[in-house]
Amino acid sequence: MSEHLDPNPKLDFKAIILRFWRYRWFFMAIMVLCFIYTYFHNQFTQTIYQNSIQMSIDLQERRSKSRNERFQSIDFSYESSNLENELGKMNSFPLVKSTLSELDYQVSYHLMEPPFKVSPLQRSPYRVSRELFENLPFEVNFYRSHDQLINTRFFIFFLSESRFSLHIKANKAKAFNYIDDEIKNQVGTLNIRDTFKYGEVIDTDHYKFYVNLKAPSYKPPDNRGAFYFTFHHMDSLALNYLNRLTIEPTSPTSSLINITLTGPHYKKITEFLNALAQAYIKRDLQDKNRQARSTIDFIENQIADVATALSYTGNTLERFRSEHRIIDLDFQGQNIYERLNDLESEKASMIIQKKYYEEIRNYIQNNKVSELVAPSSMNINDPNLNMLISRVTELNSERKAVARRSRKNLFEENLNERIENLKKTILENVNTNLKNIDISLDDMDYRIEKLSGELSALPAKELRYQAIKRKFELNDEIYTYLLTKRAEAQIAQASNFPAYEIVDPARNLDYEIISPRTKLNYILALLAGIFLPASFILVRDFLNTKIRSTSDVENLTNLPIMGNIAHTRKISQENGMTKFSNHLISESIRILRTEIQMLNGQLNQIILITSSRSNEGKTFSAINLARSFSLLNKKTLLVGSDLRKPKLAKLLNLPDEKGMSTFLAGVHSTIEEIIHYTDNPYLDVIPEGPLPPYPTELIASSNTRSLLEYVRSIYEYIVIDTSPIGIVPDSKLLMKFSDINLLMVRQSKTKKIELINTLKNLKKHKVNNFHIVLNDYSPKNDQFDYLYKYYSDQPKNKAHSPVSRTFMQHLHQQLNGQ
Repeated sequence: MSEHLDPNPKLDFKAIILRFWRYRWFFMAIMVLCFIYTYFHNQFTQTIYQNSIQMSIDLQERRSKSRNERFQSIDFSYESSNLENELGKMNSFPLVKSTLSELDYQVSYHLMEPPFKVSPLQRSPYRVSRELFENLPFEVNFYRSHDQLINTRFFIFFLSESRFSLHIKANKAKAFNYIDDEIKNQVGTLNIRDTFKYGEVIDTDHYKFYVNLKAPSYKPPDNRGAFYFTFHHMDSLALNYLNRLTIEPTSPTSSLINITLTGPHYKKITEFLNALAQAYIKRDLQDKNRQARSTIDFIENQIADVATALSYTGNTLERFRSEHRIIDLDFQGQNIYERLNDLESEKASMIIQKKYYEEIRNYIQNNKVSELVAPSSMNINDPNLNMLISRVTELNSERKAVARRSRKNLFEENLNERIENLKKTILENVNTNLKNIDISLDDMDYRIEKLSGELSALPAKELRYQAIKRKFELNDEIYTYLLTKRAEAQIAQASNFPAYEIVDPARNLDYEIISPRTKLNYILALLAGIFLPASFILVRDFLNTKIRSTSDVENLTNLPIMGNIAHTRKISQENGMTKFSNHLISESIRILRTEIQMLNGQLNQIILITSSRSNEGKTFSAINLARSFSLLNKKTLLVGSDLRKPKLAKLLNLPDEKGMSTFLAGVHSTIEEIIHYTDNPYLDVIPEGPLPPYPTELIASSNTRSLLEYVRSIYEYIVIDTSPIGIVPDSKLLMKFSDINLLMVRQSKTKKIELINTLKNLKKHKVNNFHIVLNDYSPKNDQFDYLYKYYSDQPKNKAHSPVSRTFMQHLHQQLNGQ
């Protein structure tokens, strides 16, 4: 026997397509619904525009010490920057909020209008909001020092060129003060309808403003539309813009960045993008000048002290010369004086360095990291300290960028820890340098004291003169040095320029609509109209556990399908097959009969009909198959061997006192007694008989063999209706006597797992000559629909014409030998 189960089930694309075609109206309905939904979605969805601006960042300039190589001694680079840090600074909450404040976006204007353009549909009560930005018919001027009701719609209705109606309806709204930048109080329920003049101040506890009519000749909209304006909380507005703002580099290796913004009005987002870029360029230049200004302020503070000392010593020296008429000193005194002057100059330089280190320590202890001055600006050659200060200012800048963002950054705590560690390292370095300077100053004081002792040997008047002159020249040298450094810092500050440049500004003509994408939405609606019903059908078929088509059977087994018994509602089960019937069941029974004859042309055949479970139509099929053989004038016997559920006697109106069960049990019944003759001379029936207590044992008895051998010698075809093979073993006992075994599979009734288990059982018992018959077959569920459209269930009216009836009567008489 061949394998019953198909190990490699195949996917029948043709069957799938034909199945989809059967549900074509379902596809069309879903597609129409998708298109209707898409149409309303496109009409009701607010139009969202997008525009962008492109900027370049000169990272090399930000890393360099100075743009002017002549001032290499002063380092105003602030920190080494990278692209990610700069993007974080640009996408900061304070910058966006300040830009919005400068643009006066505290008030927004809107128009409520019908979403449909067609006149009949404009009478619909539905409205959509559209933001207005330019060519406004009116303008609202509000008092910033007064509380204003935020996030509430103030509806304006034009009554005339001098008056308007104001409608306000609020529930749990909040009053916001723009000067204090905070919410003052919360309003409960507010419902106001009043009439005012243009320019009249509308003053209440919750708002204060006046409305100007900008276009006196403006015609207000009809009752199908309405204007309204809204006050906004600046923090909420800034967060809203931040959520719609995207800043990213054009490529991983490029210093060009794209700033993209989406919004309901293309001109408004264009204006904001250009203003944001200008604000950031301005802030970048201010950040650059801030540290240069700190250096200049530090130097000027030192200059003020030195200038006072220089003025005093200069006056003292001049008076001493005038009073004592001193012109020159001798060579020895001059030499000692020059050596002493060099030491004093070196001491003055170290004092300046000491003041710088003390200033650095004060800045660190007071957490003024951003005001740190580079060591090179004070002629201090300390690469380690210079690197530490540069690193801490860089990390401080990153921390500021993180703090500007609207949401907590995961690396902020790490940045704070790194900055604190660097500050400790800088303090240790500064304290060490201060100790070294104190040691050096002690050494210089000793040497100065020694030279001063040598000068003491000179005349007192000359000695006094040298001391005064030495102090004057020392202060003059320090003063000149500081003036030079201040000039360098001022020149460096004047040479600063921003590291950002607008490469491609945002223009009103460059916007694009990103929502709703009308064409794309219709394409998606088309795809959804195909995908949704197809998915529903495929999922339903996938989850279906029953046999629905011939392809389901073919995918489960290699057993051939002998035939299909069609489904119909127009005939009863007991009147399925007659000599002149031409409905679908009759034709399908004839096809099955022909297949059996072609399969095995010999006579005296025993045809066994069974199923996996009950109610699969095996009894109905057995009756009609037996009738079909009898219509060929073949002596046919229909045997009812389903002793557990006897049906034949009832269906064929036969007595059930004697039958198969009484013969097998040997209860005073011979074979001739259990055979019942019907109106058809070629069809006899052996019903099941009374319900026995042990049917399996009766069928397994030797009487079964005697009965079948006897009827085989008399009848040309024996059709046996047995019990379901998947439930009880009765039919298996009869299969050793049968020539052809038919397994009935009822469409939309037989479960796949039941059929699989039955096939496994047949394979296990090595049952031969087994074929499948698909019962209750509906062509609408299969790929062979077109084969059954050729026939109808009943003949047309032509079959009932007088000529047809005469012909049929004559043919009937000839077939009966009359």
